[in-house]
Amino acid sequence: MSDETLRPTDPTRGIDTPVQEAFRDIDNLDQTTLPTLAAHAIFEPTVLIAATVNTVFETSVGVIHRINDRTQFTLRVGRTQPRVMDSAVSSLVSGNLKQTVAIDE
Repeated sequence: MSDETLRPTDPTRGIDTPVQEAFRDIDNLDQTTLPTLAAHAIFEPTVLIAATVNTVFETSVGVIHRINDRTQFTLRVGRTQPRVMDSAVSSLVSGNLKQTVAIDE
């Protein structure tokens, strides 16, 4: 179990930066007139599982089958039954493991 999460925003740029960047190139739009951004986060218990199987099945006459496989998947593991998350979420989680931050209780 971990008390870490992916960083919700870049602390050096602030919460409003993505919105300001999205509207920056629109002609005749004053960015100061944009409403104040309200942000919130919902934390989902998630587990990243990496499994490796490397085995050989053989009989007295020799090898009959080899398995050398590695797979990785992400599960949502809340109070209900665990379920596999889609590949986009799995990529987000696995690609950002080094950018996690501790959750302040």
